[in-house]
Amino acid sequence: MTQANLPFTDRAYRGANDLAEMQHALSNWIKESGNCSYEHVGDIPHRMYSGVRSRYPLDEIIRLWDVEGSLEGFAMIYPGHNEFDIRISPKDRSNTLEREVLRWATTEMRTLMDREGKKEKAVMTDAYTCDTQRIKCLVELGYEPKEEPRLNLYERLLDASLPEAKLPDGYAIRSATGEIDAAQLAAVHNAAFGSNWTEQAYVNEVMQKRGYDPNLEYVVVTSNGTFAAFCITWLDSVNGIGLFEPVGTQNDYQRKGLGRALLSYGLSFMKESGMCKAQVSS
Repeated sequence: MTQANLPFTDRAYRGANDLAEMQHALSNWIKESGNCSYEHVGDIPHRMYSGVRSRYPLDEIIRLWDVEGSLEGFAMIYPGHNEFDIRISPKDRSNTLEREVLRWATTEMRTLMDREGKKEKAVMTDAYTCDTQRIKCLVELGYEPKEEPRLNLYERLLDASLPEAKLPDGYAIRSATGEIDAAQLAAVHNAAFGSNWTEQAYVNEVMQKRGYDPNLEYVVVTSNGTFAAFCITWLDSVNGIGLFEPVGTQNDYQRKGLGRALLSYGLSFMKESGMCKAQVSS
């Protein structure tokens, strides 16, 4: 029996152990076939808990597909953003499983969007321009490609030519120190992106979740102790890839080179942590 014909089962997300399984599987899929069509493993917890905060419990918007007890695909839908992500193992690309996961995500997104009064809005998903298999599947399901890319992924090698982290006088970079920093972290996230974090929400929804490590969140601090800019770094030790997600600077402190300094500092940290490549999207 071929992989494409093996029976698969699907189930709702069940918590932190599933997150670990999703990240482990994704790292191995990237190792096997490269990162065309696969986001960084850090994007999974980031999107769950921060980037795409949802009014829906995770077991309603995340689904996993197994083949003979092995995780072979998963979908994450974001009703508040009218979009979804799916990730499929390399050996299951463009077969019945990939189409089944795409159909589930499309149908669920449409149902939830209609329930929220978004019947006139289109369901969206991202596809890498290099991923001709996924694009073909999406077109077959009635999706229309946008003329211009919505996101660009930038990469660089962590070689000997890393830039120096240069800050204006009166500023310093340090890692977060835990929940004691939650109020300031919530404030700088809000000021950079117009979000609505509270101190307790940042503790509950980010800092206490699996995958978050305060030692991987860096902040630029002013002389009076205010957090002026921040970034979160994520490490994929299987593939030696580091990710910045997100990176932000308060409006009052922009155009001072703080974001550049944070990225430069983070590049050196990633290299010291054994990464060979860094990624950031915009």
